[in-house]
Formats: sequence, structure tokens, C-alpha cells
Amino acid sequence: MVKRLIKRETAKLHDHQTHPSRHRRRGRLARDASGTPSGGNAVVAFVPVPFLVFVVVAVILAIVLRRTPFGISLKLTGSNPEATRYSAFDVDGVLVRVYAASGLLCFLAATLMVARFNSASAVYAKSYLLVIVLASVLGGVDPFGGFGEVSGPVLGLFVLQMIATGCNLMGFSDYPSSQSGA
Repeated sequence: MVKRLIKRETAKLHDHQTHPSRHRRRGRLARDASGTPSGGNAVVAFVPVPFLVFVVVAVILAIVLRRTPFGISLKLTGSNPEATRYSAFDVDGVLVRVYAASGLLCFLAATLMVARFNSASAVYAKSYLLVIVLASVLGGVDPFGGFGEVSGPVLGLFVLQMIATGCNLMGFSDYPSSQSGA
């Protein structure tokens, strides 16, 4: 029985190696050279999966912030927590839910970064901090809280990415040149 199982599995493996197109499934994640799924580089209809995740999360956040009682209480808490507390809102509950949502979104971003780079490090997102703050300020989000929409930082990120892409296409370096003109 074991010999039959080994023979059958060997035949399947040989069939997969000689005719890989028979066993390709549509809608699956792209695979790298070693055959492992690489979700960070996968595309759906010529659109990268991380961008699709970004769009879905931005739309969900926009709906939650604009149309739900949680979104309204979040804006109230951000603008004036004491007045919100006197208005019978649970400010501590709002803060706990915001930190939980922030942790969930950080997990999603970390998962996408691990899928993209096939490795993990605590310092990967360190360089994105200034970009995030700049995109938020460009998008009209008040740094002191209470005001702002999701569409503003999305447009701010779009503008910053267009500037970075333009500089890259024109050949500008990320680092200053160490050569002097003399």
C-alpha cells in the first residue's frame, strides 16, 4: 500500500513538472522562483494586490468615519475630549476601539510588507513616518485632531507618489552625491 502511494505521488509530481499549465488555477496569487505564493507582488487584472487592499481599506474607513456613530464620536473625541465626555459619550471606549483598529491596520500593513519583501524587520516602516505625516498635513488633517477626511490623505499620498516617481524618472538620486565639482 505504501509503495502504491509513493508511486502515485511520484507520478503526480512528474505530471506537474512536465505539464505545469494543466495545473495552473486562475485567481491564485503569483508565485516566486521557489514556488511559494508572493502576495506582495500579485496582480489582479493588472492592478497590484497591495493597491487593491489600500483602496478597499480607504473606502471602508471613509464610510465608517462619515456614516457611523463611532465615526462621529471619534471626531468629537479628537476635537475636544472633555466636551465629548460631558455629552455622555464613552471617550475611553472610543480610544480603546481606535487603538484596536490601529493595531489591526498595522497588522495588515506588516503582512503586506512581509509578502512583498519576503522578510521582516522592525525598522522597515521607519522611513515612512515622515511621508505619512506629510501626506496627512497635505490632505488637510488637523494635527491636533477632530478634523479631516480620508480622501485628503489619499490625495496627499497620490501627490507625493507622483513627485517621487517624477524625480525617479528624471534621474534624481535619493542620496546626495559625494563627488565635488572641483
